[in-house]
Amino acid sequence: MKMANGTWHMAHGRLQNTEQKRRTPVLGFRSLLLVFLFLTGLLVGAALAVEGDIVFKRQGGEGGVPATIFPHWFHRIRYKCYACHPTPFEMKAGANKITMDTIQEGKFCGVCHNGKVAWAASFETCNRCHVEK
Repeated sequence: MKMANGTWHMAHGRLQNTEQKRRTPVLGFRSLLLVFLFLTGLLVGAALAVEGDIVFKRQGGEGGVPATIFPHWFHRIRYKCYACHPTPFEMKAGANKITMDTIQEGKFCGVCHNGKVAWAASFETCNRCHVEK
């Protein structure tokens, strides 16, 4: 609805000044940039150990396959504690003797990471868990 002076009109149930500057595309770009940085942070965070994550060092020592980083926070926001504790994982450091063989047998990580519930833990997906620092 135009007012007597012609500078105001009704839009979406509000009075707006038609002479106000419109939003520039820069705001849209900034929003996209923030979303991109947030998503990138999530991906990088999933690949690098953060507070609360569990690092399983290989008994073979240095060299070869890197340590496994279990993103505990990532799983914790999706599942309650009892989904994993006390079975298949005991809540004591060093109590779980996890190997690729036991995972392939459907134990420990293999309970879910079997290609049905979640992506299969296999030699083709090594870098999802074994991350170089």
